[in-house]
Amino acid sequence: MLIGAFFHIVLLWLLDMEMHVHLMLSGLLACFIGILIFLIAELDHPFRGEVSSGPGPFQLIFETTMSK
Repeated sequence: MLIGAFFHIVLLWLLDMEMHVHLMLSGLLACFIGILIFLIAELDHPFRGEVSSGPGPFQLIFETTMSK
C-alpha cells in the first residue's frame, strides 16, 4: 500500500496544473491514504484500545450455533 501511495503521489506531481489545484489534490490524496492506513491498523487489532470489542458477543454466537 505504501508503494502504491508513493507512485500515486509521484504521478500527481507529474501533472501540469495550477498550484492551488495541485495542492488540493495532493492534500486529499494524502488524507485518504492516511485514513486507509489508520483503518487497516485499527481493524487489525479490534480488541485493543479504549473503543474495542469484547469477546462476549462472539462467545454467545459460538455457543448458540454449536448447541444445535
